[in-house]
Amino acid sequence: MTASPLPTDQRPTIRATRPGDVLGVIPYLLGFLPGEDVVVVLMARSTVVLTARTDLASVTSVSALVEMVEDLADLHGADSVVVVGYHPEPEPVTRLLEGLPERLDGVRVVDLLRVDGERWWSLLCRSGCCPPEGTPYDVPGSRTAAEAVWAGLTTLPSRDELRRITEAPQDRLEERRALFDAVAGELLPARRGLPRRTLRLVERCLAAGGPPGERECAELAVAMYDMDVRHEVWAAQSRPTAPAAVALWARVAQQSVDPFRTAPLCQLATSAWLSGDGALMSVCLESLAVTDPDARLVSTLDMIQRLALPPSWWEQGTA
Repeated sequence: MTASPLPTDQRPTIRATRPGDVLGVIPYLLGFLPGEDVVVVLMARSTVVLTARTDLASVTSVSALVEMVEDLADLHGADSVVVVGYHPEPEPVTRLLEGLPERLDGVRVVDLLRVDGERWWSLLCRSGCCPPEGTPYDVPGSRTAAEAVWAGLTTLPSRDELRRITEAPQDRLEERRALFDAVAGELLPARRGLPRRTLRLVERCLAAGGPPGERECAELAVAMYDMDVRHEVWAAQSRPTAPAAVALWARVAQQSVDPFRTAPLCQLATSAWLSGDGALMSVCLESLAVTDPDARLVSTLDMIQRLALPPSWWEQGTA
């Protein structure tokens, strides 16, 4: 599941009053254009508090969808919801969404939308309010998409594009391995003072604003192989620096080679969460499930993702 709870101090004001408005802004709330997905937009007093996405095929029953919506609504104090099912065929969506309003407890259903990529149908429409052929919609041309761009939100064409942020290029692989071996030979034998040195390097990279060089990436990734360094750097993160940290750790993760990729990916996942980018956090966890599923921090991050904990939890947990 991908869940994107926006920090309350970072929520742009975008008014969506019609289904086309909602469909126009969803890719910007998620960070990518949904494929064959179920998207849940939860609101409290008409303000979006969480946008969550999961693969349509992974929701095996209406009961499973009801449980997901109610659990997320309870956690985030939501009182209403819009549920959107994306699929080129009607049956996979209608089998899940029809009957949902009657089964939800304490959550008002504002709308249930079936979307095929070009047109939408409201499953709450019972009196001919929607044409049988559906209503066309245009994400790039919608008012809410324009307002999202103006507010600084971005989106990618698909989740696959987002996944590439976490992938390491295969070109110059042996050259990068040689660099990492050399840096490991320098840093790891004498670890005294390494946490403080690494924290200073992180601070310099964040302050610089530009992408770190290959040597800096190697030093950060190799130093994070040390448990004490990992703890110090992870605990030093903050929400104000999270957007810059996303750019930093994405670059480090892309440049890293095994076995040094796990820690940068964990840092990237955490920074993504702190900046409200649940989609990026989700693809980081998918990469970690392949590279190092037994890492201790991975289970913590997975819990944060599954519970859709808001970024404000970081201050509460570290206070």
